[in-house]
Amino acid sequence: MKKRDFATGALLGLLLAGFLAVPAAAGAGMDDATVRRVLRALGIIDATDVFTAGSGDITSVVAGNGLTGGATSGAATVNVAVSAGLTAAADEITLDTDLQAIAALSGVRGDVIFYGASGWTRLGTGTAGQVLESGGAGADPAWGTDGGGSAGPWISWNASQGVAPTSAFATFSTRNNHSVLAFDADTDESTIFEGTLDSGYASGDNLSITVYWAGASATTGDVVWTVEVEYVDDGTLDTDADSFDTAQSATTTTSGTTGVVVATTYALANADVDGIAAGNPFRLRVTRDANAAGDTMTGDAQLFRAVVSQ
Repeated sequence: MKKRDFATGALLGLLLAGFLAVPAAAGAGMDDATVRRVLRALGIIDATDVFTAGSGDITSVVAGNGLTGGATSGAATVNVAVSAGLTAAADEITLDTDLQAIAALSGVRGDVIFYGASGWTRLGTGTAGQVLESGGAGADPAWGTDGGGSAGPWISWNASQGVAPTSAFATFSTRNNHSVLAFDADTDESTIFEGTLDSGYASGDNLSITVYWAGASATTGDVVWTVEVEYVDDGTLDTDADSFDTAQSATTTTSGTTGVVVATTYALANADVDGIAAGNPFRLRVTRDANAAGDTMTGDAQLFRAVVSQ
């Protein structure tokens, strides 16, 4: 195209932008031929000037990672492919309310985020050695002290492992091929179990001792059992004499069905078990206190096993 002065160029711009009306056939728009005739009449172009269509190198729009849509011709639309927790609007992508609440929390290394009564909240860092403890359904978690042990059971003796004391001992027998120790209904009788307290015991914590037994034939009445613990302390204990801690007593009703085993359980403080600690050897004496007023079951009480746990 030939060079023109500024006024001519401005006029051309207005024509092309549609700001100047150009006479045309009634009802017709300004087509390419009309534009060329007008431009030639104004001396802006001559007969040798040719309009050529513009060209580009975009042949398709492809949706990349995180996008959907695209096209290989015509108008193309590309959308953001959002995942759970995100919402795409016209001019922004927003987090859902839960993620916004979490993002709004401030904290330091070691903090724990949990869902509390009023929404997402932060549990501040505990002290070294603490463990995270559940409060159960409907309660918040909290930092607590690690007991250091496991519930067990750590030691389980069957009747055949009982050691008979020098007198008044329970009699070994069997019941349908189960080993049992028979404890008399009229005389206090005992048996002794020996063992070493498991290394999983958190020293100083309570101990649980459970005696499993059944009436030989009775289906009514109560049995009074006592348990005593002796710490076999090397270097100080005189094994020629007993040094059991104070007897701990519990009463349990026999099963209404003959042969059904019931359990008598003791939850004992460390002071009640001779102060034993993890790894300590000890003895456990189990006695039927047949002379106690609360022992009302007739006939033998048959002990199947004894278990120690935390």
